[in-house]
Amino acid sequence: APGLLTGEAAIVFTDIKSSTMWWDTAPGDMKLALQIHNNCIRSEMAEFCGYEVKTIGDSFMIAFSTLEDAVWCCLSIQNGLANASWPGQIRGGLKVRMSANYGPVEIERNAITGRFDYFGSTINKAARLESIGVAGSLTLDEELLSKINSRNRCAVQFLGKVILNGFKVATRIVSLVPLVSKEIRDEIFAEINQRSTQPTGDSISDSLSSSLASCSRRIPIPPSVVKFSRGQNGTVAIVDLMATSSLFDDIRTAIIFVISSSDRTSGAILSLYCTTVLVSWNCVKTCQSHLGSGFLFCNFLCQNLTKFALGISCGSVIRGETGTATQKFVTVIGGCVKMAELLVEAALKIKTRVLHASSIENGYDAMSEHSLRPYIRPIDEWQVSSLNKITIFEYHPEPTNDLVWGTEYN
Repeated sequence: APGLLTGEAAIVFTDIKSSTMWWDTAPGDMKLALQIHNNCIRSEMAEFCGYEVKTIGDSFMIAFSTLEDAVWCCLSIQNGLANASWPGQIRGGLKVRMSANYGPVEIERNAITGRFDYFGSTINKAARLESIGVAGSLTLDEELLSKINSRNRCAVQFLGKVILNGFKVATRIVSLVPLVSKEIRDEIFAEINQRSTQPTGDSISDSLSSSLASCSRRIPIPPSVVKFSRGQNGTVAIVDLMATSSLFDDIRTAIIFVISSSDRTSGAILSLYCTTVLVSWNCVKTCQSHLGSGFLFCNFLCQNLTKFALGISCGSVIRGETGTATQKFVTVIGGCVKMAELLVEAALKIKTRVLHASSIENGYDAMSEHSLRPYIRPIDEWQVSSLNKITIFEYHPEPTNDLVWGTEYN
């Protein structure tokens, strides 16, 4: 059994996509769905002689003697989940991210449980691969493809070249897509294609990677600490540099400038994934004029970058910490963050650089209202509820006196 091996082993990690949402919206159905999920994994694991190292919530860590056993077990699990009958609200089924890696491992027996645990770089890489994988497929280092015969058993799609968190050298990553129904495969391919069109980690030099490390906020595996505080008013901006040329110098310069502009305006970078950056004001660092600082940040970007899309929103933001007992990261959630995501998507579609909306009921502080009036114009209204509309503004870096607010604020 893998639990008795020394030397090399194949390690698999699994995780259910959107499990938190299902537990919140359909706890009864999710309980039944989790049983189906667990039974499917354990049944296939036994078929391929896998060793269940541990479970963490709804995630599995499994060890195998060979990489082929690990890969075919994962694809069989994905097939089983795709064809399972799911309860109630989870009619479309649970979507599971899976990763596999093969290499040297350190093995230790737990003195209390008597079970074996695995440690080392092979395990760390498998965990990182799972965290960036596409649900419904298996994520793998491209170098390992030569160790398996994938012909007629799955579709292989290149996902990108990424510098995984904690690793210095970029990894070429592939997704192995099981031969499931066309509808499910099309859904998986759509997400893979979306990922593969984005600039990836190899566009950033190793020297730049170290400077970005302090800004990157990734949830460690396994997550065990989630703590949120009361909401407070703040401003959130999401910058998407997808429109920037993929040439090395353009990407590098753009990301460095976003980071320095955040520092200059008392902002805090909470997330950096490929070329998408999440910046906040008055969420981590105290910033009384958070909206004004956010727009100063926008102005810096507009004056120095030509190709980007940005959504900026102010409103109630919930600040929290996530991670493990020994490693915690700051994160923010709330409607303000979701609004910024929607705004940046809209900005990309209509080919403008900056869109803004506010969810603060009593409007802006006096300083921000008067100072921003010449720079923005209303372009749309979004119905966010049956009783509430939000005005969407387009930002112009150069003041225009004839621009007026689309809504009167108190």
